[in-house]
Amino acid sequence: MSTLTRPPKVATDSPVRRSSPRRAGSRGARKGLLFALPFLLGFLATYVVPIGYAFSQSLREKKSSGLGFGPTRVVFTGFSNFASILGDGDFWSSTLRTLLFSAAQITVMLGLALLLALLLDGVAARTVRFFRAALLIPYVVPAVVSTVMWLFLYSPTGSPLLDLAHRAGTDVTFFGGLNTYLSLGNLLTWQGIGFNMILISASLQALPRELYEAARLDGAREWRIAWSVKIPTSPGSWC
Repeated sequence: MSTLTRPPKVATDSPVRRSSPRRAGSRGARKGLLFALPFLLGFLATYVVPIGYAFSQSLREKKSSGLGFGPTRVVFTGFSNFASILGDGDFWSSTLRTLLFSAAQITVMLGLALLLALLLDGVAARTVRFFRAALLIPYVVPAVVSTVMWLFLYSPTGSPLLDLAHRAGTDVTFFGGLNTYLSLGNLLTWQGIGFNMILISASLQALPRELYEAARLDGAREWRIAWSVKIPTSPGSWC
């Protein structure tokens, strides 16, 4: 005679609690905020607070009482400082020169970065790593160090470049007139070309290699592939 056995009952005194998706999401958001808290504090202390303080100071002006021998006091002037600057012709001429310089320098820097990225895209994988690291060194060097280094190279007294130029019988100066813009543009291009080259090179690496093979089968040369395939179809292309 067979007897039926009932399955053991699960104790209901300590039910298993399952967290809802909303509670899990809020917990993950709190953890993410804690991880980002050091950056947010540093960003507020080094960017937001100084900008806010500078803006508040721009709305005030120091004035002295009497004939100028008394103590100075800070008074609220509103936007009168901005009005005086916007009405100054030297301000607009300097702004125009800055815009023209930025347009020329950024164009040259991105063009050179694109050219280097295209050259690296056609080099063997082992060699690419070496050249990428070498070209990225100027970006890794702090801006203060690179500026001091180039100022030494531009110095009219101790520059080795000027020494070589004098030995060659040429008189070269890096400051004054157009040479000042060229020297500054060279410094900024040297600092930023490596970083932009890495971004463009990574964008080119994301392209499927089948596109290159199909273009070669159609008879396209390497420069044609670079101009008609790599540049227009790369993700995030700026052309």
